[in-house]
Amino acid sequence: MYYVDLSMITGYGIVFEIEQGELEDDAHDMTWTGWHVKQRTWVPLKHPISMRGFQGLRYVDRVAGLRAKLQAAEK
Repeated sequence: MYYVDLSMITGYGIVFEIEQGELEDDAHDMTWTGWHVKQRTWVPLKHPISMRGFQGLRYVDRVAGLRAKLQAAEK
């Protein structure tokens, strides 16, 4: 999963599980229901990549050249 902040991909995480359920938010006394994406790692990019904000779900392998750009931006 990659993150877009101010029209730039700033990093990504490797998703290891997606589950449906509830999440308690004690700080705001709320319960969130829906899909929860779990990841263990966060890879910040040294050189952010230009990308428009959320336009729906996208897969890295389906955006031409994005995997190579992410790998190059880590270095």
